[in-house]
Amino acid sequence: MTQQRNIRGQVQAIAGRLNHHLNLKRRVLLLAVIVFTISGCGISWWYGQIDYLLRFRVDSYFDLTEEQEDFIVKRLEKHLVWHLVEGV
Repeated sequence: MTQQRNIRGQVQAIAGRLNHHLNLKRRVLLLAVIVFTISGCGISWWYGQIDYLLRFRVDSYFDLTEEQEDFIVKRLEKHLVWHLVEGV
């Protein structure tokens, strides 16, 4: 019985440390997002990465062939050039 309590205590201690570690990572990530946003370069930085992010997002939803990936890349490039010229 004492051994079970000891094991349970060890598991709870490990879980507590893991939870603290994850909360720390979330806080650091949130701080980084806030700093990027406040500094004004956050939006422009994300905008510069949008082609990669969109391709990654599409690739995570679908299994694309090489031909389909090439089509998506070319189409995204055309659309992003249009967006920069017309746009924002």
